[in-house]
Amino acid sequence: MAPRGDPKDGEKGAEEPGAERGYATLATLTIGTKAAVEKDGEKRRAEILSMQTRKGRPTFYVHYEEFNKRLDEWVSLDRLDLTQEVEWPAPEKPDNKSKQKSTQSKGQQASKTDSKSQSNKAQKRPRSAAATRDVSENPFDESAKSSRRPSRQGGKENLDPTVTIATEEIGGTPQPDDESAIDLIDMQEAAVAAKAAPHHEPYSREEEIEKLRTGGSMTQNQTEISRVRNLERIQMGQYEIEPWYFSPYPAEFTDCDLVYICEFCLCYFGDNTQFGRHRKKCTLFHPPGNEIYRDDNVSFFEIDGRRQRTWCRNLCLLSKLFLDHKTLYYDVDPFLFYCMTFRNAHGHHLVGYFSKEKESAEGYNVACILTLPQHQRKGYGKLLIQFSYELSKVENKLGSPEKPLSDLGLLGYRAYWQEVIVDLLLEREGEGTPIVSAEDIGSSLAMTTNDVLHTLQNLNMVRYSNKTHVIVLTEAVLSQRERQKEKERIKGKRVIEGERLAGWKPPPSANSVHVTVTGRIMPNSDLAHLRPAFRLPSLSNISTIQNNSTSQMAPSATETVTTTHDLPGDPTISALRQTLTSESAPLAKRFRALFSLKHLAAQKPATPQTIPAIDAIAAAFTSPSALLKHELAYCLGQSGKDEAIPYLRAVIEDRGEDAMCRHEAAEALGALGDAGSLKLLRQRRDDAAEEQVVRETCEIAIERIEWERSEAGKAERLKQSDFSSIDPAPPLAKTADVPSIPQLERTLLDTSLPLFHRYRAMFALRDLASPPDLPSAVSAVQALARGFADPSALFRHEVAFVFGQLSHPASIPSLVATLSDTKEASMVRHEAAEALGSLGEEEGVEDVLRGFLNDPEQVVRESIVVALDMAEFERSGLAEYATVSVA
Repeated sequence: MAPRGDPKDGEKGAEEPGAERGYATLATLTIGTKAAVEKDGEKRRAEILSMQTRKGRPTFYVHYEEFNKRLDEWVSLDRLDLTQEVEWPAPEKPDNKSKQKSTQSKGQQASKTDSKSQSNKAQKRPRSAAATRDVSENPFDESAKSSRRPSRQGGKENLDPTVTIATEEIGGTPQPDDESAIDLIDMQEAAVAAKAAPHHEPYSREEEIEKLRTGGSMTQNQTEISRVRNLERIQMGQYEIEPWYFSPYPAEFTDCDLVYICEFCLCYFGDNTQFGRHRKKCTLFHPPGNEIYRDDNVSFFEIDGRRQRTWCRNLCLLSKLFLDHKTLYYDVDPFLFYCMTFRNAHGHHLVGYFSKEKESAEGYNVACILTLPQHQRKGYGKLLIQFSYELSKVENKLGSPEKPLSDLGLLGYRAYWQEVIVDLLLEREGEGTPIVSAEDIGSSLAMTTNDVLHTLQNLNMVRYSNKTHVIVLTEAVLSQRERQKEKERIKGKRVIEGERLAGWKPPPSANSVHVTVTGRIMPNSDLAHLRPAFRLPSLSNISTIQNNSTSQMAPSATETVTTTHDLPGDPTISALRQTLTSESAPLAKRFRALFSLKHLAAQKPATPQTIPAIDAIAAAFTSPSALLKHELAYCLGQSGKDEAIPYLRAVIEDRGEDAMCRHEAAEALGALGDAGSLKLLRQRRDDAAEEQVVRETCEIAIERIEWERSEAGKAERLKQSDFSSIDPAPPLAKTADVPSIPQLERTLLDTSLPLFHRYRAMFALRDLASPPDLPSAVSAVQALARGFADPSALFRHEVAFVFGQLSHPASIPSLVATLSDTKEASMVRHEAAEALGSLGEEEGVEDVLRGFLNDPEQVVRESIVVALDMAEFERSGLAEYATVSVA
C-alpha cells in the first residue's frame, strides 16, 4: 500500500525548527542525537539510533554519516567523545491536524476505486444515458464537446496490481568494471525513500505481516528500513558472518552471541547443543525443489514458495540480514525461488538466489536477487542475472528486473547488459550479419527493448546520421570490453550453458508440472496420466477454470489446498470467492470477480445467491491490499442488504485497519441508511485522535442517514438521475427555482458549509453533465474541476470519483494534472487514475496511464493497472465489466 506520510497541504513550505547544539552528558543523550564517535582510530559524526544497558554498561547503536548503513554498530560509552558539541534532534513540528482539512496520513490512502459503473446495471461509475460522439482531435481540450456513443456504464464495474520493485546492491559502490557490482542486488530503493518520507505512525508487527501479504519484496513499512540490527553474528556451515541489517527473527535470538543456521534447511537455533542435535537429524542436503540446471561448477534448484513455505520463509529471513529493505518474509506463495548452489561431498551449499513472480503482469523475470556475503566477489552475481535471462529465453519471453531500479541496482544490471550487448554486436559484425534495430538485440538476448535502449544511450552508442538513428560501437566501449576480457582470461569466467536447460519446462502457470524426486526432474510426459487436459471453458463453467488451475500446482504432503469442490454451496459463488480471495491472482481478475459478486449480492428481490455473495465479498477483508479492501466495503454498501452491516461495522471499529478501508466502510453504512450504526459513526466523528478522512466521512454518513429518515428528506422530490449508484449524498431537491451552474458552483466551493450540503451540490452538477451532449455538460464539468483546489482530500477524491462516473472528455485535463501532481494525496491520485481508466477510449489517455505504472505510491500503481484493464474493457465494446451478467 502507498506510503502514509504524504505532506499536509498546510505544511507546504513550513520551516523546520532548528536543531539544538551543545555539550552533552550521559543523562542528556537521547535517540537521534548526533555525536562524534571513535571508529578505526578516527572521530566520525554518527547518529544514535538506539540505547541499551548491556552487562551493566550503557551501549549505543549508531549510524555513521555518509557511510553505508551496514556499518552501523553498537558502541560503548567510552567511544563517544562528549568533549565535542553534540546535536540534539530538532523538536517536533506543532500538530496542525485540527487546522488542516487536507490532512493525509493514512486517510489520504483512502480512496474510492472507481469500480463505478452506471445506469441499469446498478453500478457506481455509470456512463451517461444515450448519445454519440466523435473523437476529438485533441482529447485533452477542455472545450471539447462530447457527443458520446450510446451510454454504457462508465468505469470498472464490469475487472492486477503491479508491484514496483527497485534494485539496490548492498556493500559499497561498485565500479562499472567491478565484478562485485552485480553480486548483491535487492529489488528496492526504499532505503532512501525512508528518510525522505514524512513522519507517520509505525505499523505494529501484526499489521506489518498482514500488509505484506501481496507486497512482494516491496517495502510496506518505511520504518522497517531503519530498524536496529538485531543479530550479532550467524554461523552458516564453515562461515561466521556478521549481519548487516535487521531481520525479523524471533525476539529471543536478540540476546544470542551467535545464531546457528543450518545451511541446508535454513532452520535457526540460538544454542549450539540444539543445533548439533538438529544436524544429526536433518536429512536435507539440497534445496527442497527441482534441480533444473547443473554444470561443472554450480546447480540451480527451482522452489515453489507455495509448496515449500517454511523453507522459503527461512530463506527470506536469512536474506533480510543482508538486504536493507527487503520485507518479503511472510507471503511467499506467489513467488518461485531459483537457488544456486555448489556441490561437494557433504551436499549442495547455497550460494545465492533470485525470486520471480509466478504471474507478473509486466513480464518481470526477477523480483529480488542476492549472493550471500561469503560467496561474493566471485562472479556469482553475474551468473544469477544470466540465468534469469536464460529462463526467459526458454519461456520465449522478454525479461527485465522489476522497476524502478535504484542507482546501485541499475549500475549492476548495466554491467551485465553492456557486456552481452557489446559481445552480440561484435559477433554479428564478425559474421557479417548486422543488427538492424534495438528490437533485434532484445529478441536475441531476451531483453526488453527499453532495457536495450537504456543501455545503448547510457554508453553513447546511439547516434543520429542521415535522418536516422544508428548503433555505433565506440572506441571507449571497445577498450573497456577488452580490459574486462583481459581480467576474465586471468581470473577465469563462469557462464551459464543455455543448452543444459533444454529439458526445463516453465512452471505451473504455463504447461508443466515438476515433481521433486531426490533432486531430479520428472518430465511432464511422465505425469500426463495424472491430470486432465486444460481447455478454456465458457463463462458458465467458471468453476472449471478454478479447478484446473488448482490441479496444475500440486501441494506438498504436509499442506492442504481448498479447491472449488471443497467449498459448499453455489459453484459460481464458490469459484468467484476463490478468485477474489486468492493473493496470487492478478488484481484486475480479482476486481472482476468482486463486481460479479456485487451484482449477485445486489439482486432485487434477493435470491439464494445473495447472502453467499455478501459472505464471499467479506471473506476477502483478510487481504493486505488496501485498494481491494476499500473496494470490498464500497460493494457491500452498494448491495443494499442489511446482511453486510456487521462486516462494515467491524472494519470501522478496527483501528488497526487502513484508513482507506475504514473511510469506505463508514460511507457504505451511510449508503445502507443504517440507523443502528449512528452511535458508532458519531463516536468516530467526535474522536479527535481519529483519522481526518474517517471523521469527515462519518460526518457525511450521519447526515445522510438522518436526512433519509427525516420527514423533510422523505418529502423532497429529487430529479431522476442517470446513475444508479447509492451516492454519499443525494443531489439537491427539485424546486421551482432551479439553481444555475454558477450557484451550484458557489455552494460546491463554500468551505464554510457542511460537507453534506456541498456534496449535494456536487452530485447536482454531475447530473447536469449527463448525458454528455447536454448544453450544460461542459460547464458543469469545469465547475466540478475547480473542486480540485479544495483543502479536503476527501472532497477532492470525490470530485475525481464523479468524473469517473461521467466519463466526460472535458474532465481529462484536470484528471491528468491531478494524477501528475506527486504532492497530491494518494487517495485523490488513485481516484483520478481510475477515472481516466473509464475514459480509455480517448486518444492519449492510455499512454498517460502507462506513464505512472512505476509510481512511488503503491495504491496509485495498483490503480493504474486496474485503470488500464478498464480502458481495455472500454475499447472492447462489451456491455459489462463484470464476468457474470446481471440481466
